[in-house]
Amino acid sequence: LDGSNPKDGLASCIKDNTELWVITLDNDPVMLYGLKEVLPENSSEGLGGQIWALGTDDVFKHPRQLTLLSKKIISTWFQTYDFLFNYVWEGNSKHIKWIEIMGFTVFEDKYFTSSMDEKFLFFTQYYAPDLNEDED
Repeated sequence: LDGSNPKDGLASCIKDNTELWVITLDNDPVMLYGLKEVLPENSSEGLGGQIWALGTDDVFKHPRQLTLLSKKIISTWFQTYDFLFNYVWEGNSKHIKWIEIMGFTVFEDKYFTSSMDEKFLFFTQYYAPDLNEDED
């Protein structure tokens, strides 16, 4: 987000994570997910997880499988965390659409502007037992 080298940014994300997941299809890594445990200033919000994902171009070849697997990971996270959140670059419309399909709310009025003058929108999802149950 700060314009640093992408490899350094990824290494930092991996090092600071509480959880790390890799989705593989046909034995090839397609998506890497991470979560960092966060205790908010307002303890009534519960335990949070700052999430992130990085995918290869193959994510567009397997959208249904990736969506189902991603929802399972999110459901697993909600066994521990009360809410999940992060920021998304406003120019990445495919990512924003996917975040919304995953059940997150993207807030256009809650954002920060990077040192490179790019706008990043806040997104979050709170645990709701009746909405986050595994489908049979």
